[in-house]
Amino acid sequence: MNNKAVGKKKTSWVYALAGAGSGVLTRALCQPFDVIKIRFQLQVEPIKLASNHSKYRGTLHCLTTIAKEEGVLGLWRGHLPAQFLSAIYGFVQFQTYEVLKQKLSSNSNGKEHKHYANFLSGAAAGCTATLLSFPFDIIRTRLVAQGNSKAYEGMVDGFVKIYKKEGMQGYFRGSSAALMVSGPLAGSQFLFYELFKSITLSVDYMREKDSETKLIPSGELICGSLSGVMSKLVTYPWDLVRKRLQFQNFQYARVGYGKNFTCKGLINCFKGTFEGENVLGLFKGLSPSLVKAALTTALYFAFYEEILKKLNLS
Repeated sequence: MNNKAVGKKKTSWVYALAGAGSGVLTRALCQPFDVIKIRFQLQVEPIKLASNHSKYRGTLHCLTTIAKEEGVLGLWRGHLPAQFLSAIYGFVQFQTYEVLKQKLSSNSNGKEHKHYANFLSGAAAGCTATLLSFPFDIIRTRLVAQGNSKAYEGMVDGFVKIYKKEGMQGYFRGSSAALMVSGPLAGSQFLFYELFKSITLSVDYMREKDSETKLIPSGELICGSLSGVMSKLVTYPWDLVRKRLQFQNFQYARVGYGKNFTCKGLINCFKGTFEGENVLGLFKGLSPSLVKAALTTALYFAFYEEILKKLNLS
């Protein structure tokens, strides 16, 4: 074993720091897309310009309405818990992924079926990171959803009130749906990213000078963007259900935002959404979500790769 390999294993925690850094930077730039997506996912009424009884009628309408009613900073509502969520998620996800990928690729089966290995490593990393960061996801979702009707004054107040009213289980409401989406989502993100990366590396001008394994920043952005869109398309209905489950027992804070959606569990949420809003209801907010997925995943992987390059570990 060479010294470089030993160094990588001894400093595997740096993958975690690079992941946390990429998560924080990406979140700071892309939070408005998340706010719009969550507002759409929680709206029962149709998202159409012709729908006079809908709070939000489209992406631009939602953007301008939030800015008008809540100020520009309303587009960064829930940003503090979202940053904790991103930092913890990125820290855990990338370290877990890199460690598992190295172990799987160290045997012949892993080398022969590297795409399966990437998917499994990514899925396991995504589930682990989701579970450990989930309470911050709950707080972030509720702070974004409450608008100017403030049931929670902030992150700490939200944690305290959830515990008083819902107990510990309140911090993990909707976690079953989250785990079902985070595994395939993270797995497919890494699978598609590594797949598109291997294809892009075959193009000379997309590689860094004197390197066979490192893409230039624009190549990283392209691969990340494509992987984000593909993985989001596969898993979107589960993400919508997760958000609606997280909002249960909190409907009182959504005064003025239209009809409230109530459900009693994962299957009931799917059924209620389908029956009340038809199959398209399961894809409510997909357009801004795809834009967000393309942008955030591109930045997520690009920041990660660039941080590792600075540390000479990629």
